[in-house]
Order: sequence, then structure tokens, then C-alpha cells
Amino acid sequence: MRYRLTTWTPVITEDGRFHPEDLKEGIESAWVFYHIKKDKTIENAVRRYLMSGEVNLDEMVERVRQIVKERHPLNLEVEVLEDDTHTEEIYVEPYVISDDVDDEGFRAKAFSGNVLLDIKSNVNYPKLKSVGQSYTEGILKTEMKIFGEESELLKSIYQDLLNEMKNEWDIPLRMGIFNRNRFGGNLLFFWRIKDVREYLLRKLKFDIRPSEALYIVKYNTVPGFVELRRED
Repeated sequence: MRYRLTTWTPVITEDGRFHPEDLKEGIESAWVFYHIKKDKTIENAVRRYLMSGEVNLDEMVERVRQIVKERHPLNLEVEVLEDDTHTEEIYVEPYVISDDVDDEGFRAKAFSGNVLLDIKSNVNYPKLKSVGQSYTEGILKTEMKIFGEESELLKSIYQDLLNEMKNEWDIPLRMGIFNRNRFGGNLLFFWRIKDVREYLLRKLKFDIRPSEALYIVKYNTVPGFVELRRED
């Protein structure tokens, strides 16, 4: 099935170009969040794993994905048909809420524009739409709560994106680098689960919740929000 990916905010990647693997990563993150949220059995299985004392930081995300996909398989093939994006170097200011995080601004490469894709998947369009909406709304609301309490600027940005997502976007997603937490948005569901967060922080000395939001100065926005729209 053909879809057109459109960037609503610039997407930061290592080389500032679109790569199918980055989109697949974004869809997988949404898939994991959606099924942990909807399936109590999965939520409990992931919770038991995260609090088992046997968690390895290098394997955590892959193991959580495995738990979810054993019960809810996900197959994805993404082919680029047309790439009408442009790459630019942008200046990024981290908005941090932890003294342990570097708050110095930096330059990064990002792409904007649209890409025509052929996506083959075992997930139909209505399900993909529900998954994308659930995850993107979740990450917008959660980041707005984390960062918006102390920054009216970020609160306004997140609220505007949330309104656009609900009223205009077909299948919303987030992709690319949007924080420098090693887990990105993969453990989004548990950002708000206090006992899991505190257990992992105590045992592994690592907070799964992001301690920074990346702010793109030139465009007065945050990175990584895209829309997939069905073409046929």
C-alpha cells in the first residue's frame, strides 16, 4: 500500500536524510506502546521483566519488543518510491530538567519534506492509524507534562502540535532523534509508572524518562513529528 510521509517538524538523523529503518523504528515504538497500553497481560509481562533484577540496559528495548511481538506480531517492509526531502544543518537547544544533562546547544542534521513509500505489513490501515494516534498523543501529552510545567514556550508548542495531530494528521508518528536518552520513546508507557521508573533508577542508576527536550531554534518547534497518509 502506498503512503506519503510528510514532516510536520524537522526530523533529526545522523546524516540528515530519510532512511526506511528510522520509520520502521518509529512504527515499532508506537506498536509497543499501543499494545502495552491496551493489553493488561502484556503490561504485566513487561512490568515483571523490567522489575526482575535481570535487566540489561543494552538488551532492554529489544526484550520488551520481543515480549510484545510474541503476542502481537508486527511485520514491516518499507520501500522508497520518491524522496522529495531536503537536508539542512540546524541549531538545537536542549531544554533540560536534570543537572546531570548537558544543556549546551549543538548543531545537527535534519530533513524536511515528503517521501512516497510502499509499505507492506500485516497491519491494516485502520489499525496502523489507531497505533500511530495513540502513541503520538501519548508522547505529546507526556512531554508536555514533563517539560511544559516549567516552560510556557514548550507547553505552547506541544499543545499546538497536539491540536494539529487530532484535527489534521492521518497517521501521526514520531521518528528520528528527538531526545538523547538511549531509549528514545520505546519505553513511553512506563515514563509515568512511578514504581517501575524508581526501581530501574535505583537498580541501574538510569532514568528511562527523558530529562531533556530538544528545541529547534530556527523553526520554534521540537523534532520528529511526521504524518503518514494513505495514497491508494
